[in-house]
Amino acid sequence: MTYSSDKNLIKEEDKISEKEWLDTAKKDHSNGKEKFVRGDLSKALLKRKLPVFLLWLNINIIGLFRCLDPTHEDVNASAFLKKGGEKIFCRGCSSDYDLFDLIGFIIGTKDYKVEWNWAVRHLVQNGENYVIESTHNSYSNACVPKSNIELTSSEGAPYRAYFEDRGILLTLALEYKAFGKFDAQGNRYVCIPCGNQYIVKRNIDPKAAFRYKNEVGVQVECFNSNAISNAKSDEPIFVCEGVFDALSLVSYNLKAVSINSVNGSGRFIQHLKDTPKKSCMFILCFDNDFSGKKCGEDVQIELKKLGYKSKCSSLLGSYHDINERFCLDNAALWDDICTYLV
Repeated sequence: MTYSSDKNLIKEEDKISEKEWLDTAKKDHSNGKEKFVRGDLSKALLKRKLPVFLLWLNINIIGLFRCLDPTHEDVNASAFLKKGGEKIFCRGCSSDYDLFDLIGFIIGTKDYKVEWNWAVRHLVQNGENYVIESTHNSYSNACVPKSNIELTSSEGAPYRAYFEDRGILLTLALEYKAFGKFDAQGNRYVCIPCGNQYIVKRNIDPKAAFRYKNEVGVQVECFNSNAISNAKSDEPIFVCEGVFDALSLVSYNLKAVSINSVNGSGRFIQHLKDTPKKSCMFILCFDNDFSGKKCGEDVQIELKKLGYKSKCSSLLGSYHDINERFCLDNAALWDDICTYLV
């Protein structure tokens, strides 16, 4: 890897060229079936499938795209396919991963045998179903059940329970068009749409390795951002870190939005820049940890630059987040909110 004087920037020659990946992918596609028939299922050969697999995920691999490492919520495209076409590098988090790492991210495993078997099943046995020209075939369309699960259906019981356990009424969940979904590996998610394309997905299994699942290639958006555009003069708007924190406050008939993790603060500020200014008061209620407190301070500075009034709330007390206190100390939380808003 060759770096420029700024080590966060990668020289153009380190990225795979259009001709290089196309030649490799076409050769692999045309000869792959013959090679696999001969029993060559080596790791090295499978790794060459990465460029076409990324196309299968609807990712434009010429240039930068959002990092696919689930531990990095990449708001701005920071990753690229490296020269040679067998690895992805993210200049935002310095993650360096190949096809098998990526499969592990998608199906939630670090077991190489499971990753290898998945690659053989989907990229070899079903190889005739994906070709270079069929870039419209995304991973979700090809490998994941398409139907959403309505919360009110008999199949929706575990998803309803997830909301109920967090104190959120079914009527409120339905108002925000929440639904359930499961993937090919049996993972179950409650899904809450945010903005035009982004959907918050939370795994309902408390033992799941990855609690959240982000849509590949979709930019993170704020939840309930309409509350800002519909706000009256000097009306308080609570800004939370997570969507269930915002739903908790909406349950009190308050206006609340969520930035969907501290990494979404930049998108929140950009949303304010892109929309007509409102004379509202932002009350910041981020999680009660170091990153949440630091994010609150940073967002408050940015809001001041934009001419907005804001303050960091003291509503959490000893609780980790708003939803936790909402569930465990509901009446006192409401009393504190009323006192706080006076």
